[in-house]
Amino acid sequence: MRRMTTQEGNGSGTTAAGGPRPFFSIVVACCDVEKYVRDCFDSLTVQAFADWECVAYVEESKDATERVVRELAAADPRFRVLTGPRSGSCSVSRNVGIDEARGEYIVFVDGDDRVAPDMLERLAAKLSAAGKPDMLSFAARQTDADGVVAADAKRISNFRAGDEEGAFSGPDAIRRMVRNRGPIHAYTWLNAWRTAFLRENDLRFLPGMALQDVDQTSRAFFLARRCAYLDRELYFYRRRRDSATDTRTTRFIRNFFPVLRHFLEFVAARDVPDDILRQWSNQWLSLMYWIVFHPVTSGRMTDAERAAGFKVLAENGGLPRFRTFARHASPPKRVALPFVMLAARGRPRAARLFFKHVYYPVLSLRDNWLERRGRS
Repeated sequence: MRRMTTQEGNGSGTTAAGGPRPFFSIVVACCDVEKYVRDCFDSLTVQAFADWECVAYVEESKDATERVVRELAAADPRFRVLTGPRSGSCSVSRNVGIDEARGEYIVFVDGDDRVAPDMLERLAAKLSAAGKPDMLSFAARQTDADGVVAADAKRISNFRAGDEEGAFSGPDAIRRMVRNRGPIHAYTWLNAWRTAFLRENDLRFLPGMALQDVDQTSRAFFLARRCAYLDRELYFYRRRRDSATDTRTTRFIRNFFPVLRHFLEFVAARDVPDDILRQWSNQWLSLMYWIVFHPVTSGRMTDAERAAGFKVLAENGGLPRFRTFARHASPPKRVALPFVMLAARGRPRAARLFFKHVYYPVLSLRDNWLERRGRS
């Protein structure tokens, strides 16, 4: 890995060499984003809040990403360009960014996305008002592959407007997400992070994993002592089929098992409240069932790949941890567990048929009934 030499911040408002310490370090992961990175950088250079640096980490790309990034960065001394080999996900870029950041807070941006022109200004004001929390969450909006925000574009947020009041702990943040009755969006870029919090708790990302956000943000919310929320759409997430996180790829599906095993090791080493375990169990089992057994989503995955995935999960005592963890889930998810364990014991076809012909059809009937009941 090739990296530029940089000066670390010492937490006193200056770098170790005595220069000014920026308030924000923006860490941009760049790989195969030649067509999009100009929009990304333009959205940073127009920020009214000027106290920031950008660490742009460029992995070996199939296009001219590095050349474009260097051209753009040459026009602004706040940009630093670092390079390294291709790794398969944003994890290495983000880990290097955590190591190299000189700012008090880190904002992660993917090189094919962009941010609102007032993002840093609004984040800085909220961080100050909230007493410098470990994590500050905000809202985002999904765009199409061309960066266009449609009228019905998906809004991405884990919280509601009422959550803007005051600050709360990480476990309380999880409880609020449950109360809000929506899926937890485990995107690292959906938060601003206190740099020292990330470093002190080793909140790094699993290299090469497409699901690294789910593991990292789940751990972070449990460890955070102080969180806050800003109900503003500050990030624009470009949804495109050729991205590294495209859920239609078998690589994305295979990554689920080592990521889950890593998270289960984290849980097993801590005293986690039952209600937090229940929410985490529901969240992770929903993801497992959807990725590994859903008849549409997992259509490209073979039974051999399912069996191989469960062998990965079983390493280092993973299966007993999984069974203990899964017992906290909701009744419908627990009903499916015997069939999941059949897959873990080398009979994935039986599990796949159960989910195809029983589990998901019953859920669909339930959802339709609830929808009709809500309209009546």
